[in-house]
Amino acid sequence: MSACSRLRKNSVWFGDLTGMLTVGSTVTLVVFGILSPIATLPAPLAYLVIPLLVWATFQFGLHGGTTSLVLVSAIAVVGTAQGTGPFAHQPTVGSSLLLLQVFMSVISITVLVIAAVLTKRTEAETALRESKARLTIMAAAVPGFLFTNRLAGGAAAPGLENGGPRAAGRGPASASPRCTGS
Repeated sequence: MSACSRLRKNSVWFGDLTGMLTVGSTVTLVVFGILSPIATLPAPLAYLVIPLLVWATFQFGLHGGTTSLVLVSAIAVVGTAQGTGPFAHQPTVGSSLLLLQVFMSVISITVLVIAAVLTKRTEAETALRESKARLTIMAAAVPGFLFTNRLAGGAAAPGLENGGPRAAGRGPASASPRCTGS
């Protein structure tokens, strides 16, 4: 990877990170009443932070998801403890924080499951690429005589009648142009 492409990739990554932190912080501050003029907001507004957490998880993986969860949790606890936000309508601060804890537990499990699935998918894609590379090397090393369609007595080998793999477009003459792209 060249220095220019690395710089472009890092600047895009930094831009995404800055945008995610800015939008995520602002929405969380408004939802949990720190930047909102309304002291007690309806509870369904708390769900506005979930798409932002999912975005962070898809964009930055496990690290992005957990960092976003910590940011949202900290802002939510401060807002709820001050008596603002969707969970502040309870009679005591303790019961408000208990509701907040249940909410944060549910969205934390959701984000962590998504991150685990994405991590496993990335690992599977890497294993598939490595397997494909090994198979390509092995296929290139197979001698051409394995693709002949005649046995020692001149009869066609079983399964290779009517020209065998070459006639079907699977022999060594047609295999190399297909394998060059990736």
